[in-house]
Amino acid sequence: MSNKPVPLTPQEVDALVARFKDVDTVQKLDLAAKQAATLAPRLRLRDLKTVAGVMQRVQTDIETGIGQLKQKLRATSDAMRVQRANLRRDAAQESGPLLDTLRAASAAVDAAETLGWDDPAWDTSDPAALHAAYAAGRPLPDRLYAGTIGVRTANGLVTIPAFVPFIGRQRIVTLRSDKPESRLAMLQLLGALALRIHLTLPKMAEFVFLDPHNSGNTFRWANSFAKAEKTRDLHRRLDAIEAEFGRISSQYLDHKVSSFDQLAPSVRQREKLQIVCVADFPRGFDEVTAAKLLRFARNGMANGTYFLIHFDETAPMPRDIDLGQYPLWAPQQPATLGARIGEGAPDVLPTPARLESLLSRAAAFEPERAVLDISASGIGETDSWWSEDATWHVSAQIGHRGQSDPLTVMFGESRESFSIHGVLSATSGAGKSTLLHVLITTLACRYSPRELRFYLVDGKNGVEFAPYRSLPHAAVISLNTPPDLSRSLLVDLIEEMERRNALFRAHGVDGYRAFRERFPNETLPRLMLVIDEYQEVVEQDPDGDGSRRLIELAAKGRSAGIHLFCASQQFAPREMIGAREFMNNIHLRIAMKATAGSTGGITEFDAEGRQMIESLTAAGQVLVNAESGRAGHNVQGQVALLDRATRDDLIGKLREKAAQAGIDAVCVTLDGVEQPVFLETPAIARLLAGAPPDDDALAQLAATPERQGGFGLPGWHPVDRPVPVWLGRALDVHSYAAFALRRADDENVLIVGQNANARAGMMLATALSALAARGRADVGIGVVDNGLAPVWRALRDTVCAPAGIDFDSSEDEAGTLALLQRWADEATRRASLDRERQHREPTRLLFVPDPLRTAGLVSNRSEQWGFEPSDAGRLLAQIAQNGPRVGLHVVMAIEQRRAFERVFDIRRQLDLFGHQVLMQMSADESLKLMGRPDAHALQSAGDRPVMALHHARGAGTSTVFKTYMSGDAPAVSPRENLSGALGAFAAALALDRTEEPA
Repeated sequence: MSNKPVPLTPQEVDALVARFKDVDTVQKLDLAAKQAATLAPRLRLRDLKTVAGVMQRVQTDIETGIGQLKQKLRATSDAMRVQRANLRRDAAQESGPLLDTLRAASAAVDAAETLGWDDPAWDTSDPAALHAAYAAGRPLPDRLYAGTIGVRTANGLVTIPAFVPFIGRQRIVTLRSDKPESRLAMLQLLGALALRIHLTLPKMAEFVFLDPHNSGNTFRWANSFAKAEKTRDLHRRLDAIEAEFGRISSQYLDHKVSSFDQLAPSVRQREKLQIVCVADFPRGFDEVTAAKLLRFARNGMANGTYFLIHFDETAPMPRDIDLGQYPLWAPQQPATLGARIGEGAPDVLPTPARLESLLSRAAAFEPERAVLDISASGIGETDSWWSEDATWHVSAQIGHRGQSDPLTVMFGESRESFSIHGVLSATSGAGKSTLLHVLITTLACRYSPRELRFYLVDGKNGVEFAPYRSLPHAAVISLNTPPDLSRSLLVDLIEEMERRNALFRAHGVDGYRAFRERFPNETLPRLMLVIDEYQEVVEQDPDGDGSRRLIELAAKGRSAGIHLFCASQQFAPREMIGAREFMNNIHLRIAMKATAGSTGGITEFDAEGRQMIESLTAAGQVLVNAESGRAGHNVQGQVALLDRATRDDLIGKLREKAAQAGIDAVCVTLDGVEQPVFLETPAIARLLAGAPPDDDALAQLAATPERQGGFGLPGWHPVDRPVPVWLGRALDVHSYAAFALRRADDENVLIVGQNANARAGMMLATALSALAARGRADVGIGVVDNGLAPVWRALRDTVCAPAGIDFDSSEDEAGTLALLQRWADEATRRASLDRERQHREPTRLLFVPDPLRTAGLVSNRSEQWGFEPSDAGRLLAQIAQNGPRVGLHVVMAIEQRRAFERVFDIRRQLDLFGHQVLMQMSADESLKLMGRPDAHALQSAGDRPVMALHHARGAGTSTVFKTYMSGDAPAVSPRENLSGALGAFAAALALDRTEEPA
């Protein structure tokens, strides 16, 4: 018998080349490939099956010949034996070299799959390139290298690679052992298979290791890449496995795509295979868990879940388990030393040092997360934007279900169903913010601002919605929103709901849709309130106001076209009063990845939904149910990704489209940590836009609510010559801390607090408010401040001097006394005038920024003889008492109550200051100043923003607000600094403002 290889015929080579010319041969340049090229230059084989067909032909011919000989030579056994020997000899001569050729030719193909653990190719392999190849369409492997198997050739017994079936082969791989030695060999093989999957499918598989008999010790080596388990309970771990492949089935598979491996590569990259490795089965399994394991192993393969099970055949199988009903696959006699044909040497794990090296290299690779871009939300070209009508509902595609089916949510009603409000529950890192951005931008592209407007509310530490300040659909944006402000936003929406319902009643229609259908040309957009971290609405709320308002909007918003979409880490906050009543009105329920162990407590979905939520393990995976969480209505999908640059580009294009359409959308922006900007106060901006209004116009503005562009100051009487004052922004959508200084007793202002920048800001705002409302000819300024602080010099030089506004100040003790005497004399003079002439006198504001550092104001108080004011203090008290009724008002700022006592008799003269503005102080201090301890908790949320409380003593009302500020950075930002805005104020004051002196 010749040892020379028997070459294939040209026809055989041509046939093989034609058949396999498009097959990827993986690694073509290694040593095995060169050897294969030498032996068969044109041969390109993928696996052993190729030439096996040729071998099978030879063997078939042999067996056919033997059968014929049996019939023809049955009587001549000696002749038959000779003929058999000849046939076997011929077969050996043909099949031996053929197998040699096969081994060499297939070596190149098998090289990557059969690399030994010490092969240096592992150290130079590129996981990123391999990952990219699979993303580009490389088929998933349908087999795994398992070691070697013995095959007889003409040269004797040789070994060739042995494989076990893998993806798409629909076989459950079982590795069987019947004695201790073979058990160890099979566990080594099980580990080697898992490791090879981990390395050759980089970051494309999640591994679950089940080892109940040995408490997980069998797989300790794999802890670095094992899927983190939420429980050690075997039943629950198996249920989690089923939930995961059930999610794949629900989300992707249908009549068009029947298995995971048939999915498009771009879709597969968003998911991972689930590999379940089981040791010592059935040890540690009872009847239920054993049946589950086998059932899940059979059912999971189509859904991308593959089981590698080591069977310990020395352990009894739980009763009622029929292995015949499962597609089990096992190598024959796998745990031997390869001494006979068909026997093999199974693969083993590498040495500990080599294992550490391989795992470290694998861990270093982190692929980019495969995501759907925003095109998956159905956003088309700008020409198609705003083509939808919101009469019935608004809807948005937020991603995909399956390979390409749209994942859509609706707010409103269709002819088949309705879904008015929604709640989103997601743990940190699940993709909640991404979903919110996709929802907002998709809706904004589909519906014009005349069809839909947003109220966007971030939690107390959130600025997620900041980019939408320029979105034409944004009606209100609130950032870093404290609970009190969140609740006030709900009040604003409730008022709008009531206004709309009154409008509907007036027109004889029963709701939003009916109104739109009857009056299609009327602009009445749907309103959507989106709250991120909505549990904060009900925090620090002992009276339950936040809960009550949420429930009211959820129950009644439908008729007014108002919708809620609330996001949090749980569906209903624990602190919420009436959570069940609230959720009863929430039809749209969206779940993303939950915190470990939390799904069992979810009552907003039934058991089916809870199990599906358990399977949401990656960012962007989502479960949508628009039927109040009921079974049979759960839809799983993937949320599209909207990156920051694309989002900002979309907002810019939407802004341009609004401008082209003549839509001038105004957005009210609130920020829980920023101080308000004086020139952005709507009333101030309106006053500076033209000439000062006359008394009647001011009265009309004062009576108009702030949400409609007015001052919101009831009780305004022109005969009192009121001067409106704005000190800051209230914790409300439209409200500011505003009041009117009337010509009546006690109409003076006392500001008390430690923050000097806030004191200066509010005093400066008082002066500028009066100038904006009454004009330069009708307001005069006086400042009692030795040395005149920079803020007052800036007011004098930048605003008053250029405009010819009367500015009176003192530089020293003598000057202070003289100034106060002039003002006291002026009060006496005005008091002598008749009512009509008094009315024509201009308003004058006397500012006392810090009486303790103004020489001559401090009293000669004595503990023995009681309070004794200084001469200057006596004059100041006289002005405070007699001045307000004739248009002279004192505005004094102090750090604490004791400073007041150094100038005034607090028991008799505190009431002269009918407007008290208190910053954070002790409850006792607050009680002594305003009769209530309300100012003791103003800064409970932190030092920023600086808060104050305006208390109107006569009316008994109080308003909490964020103050205007004046000062330098970093304590005050340039944008917040009122001193820095004096130039802009002066320019606006002088622009087109025609004034006649009184």
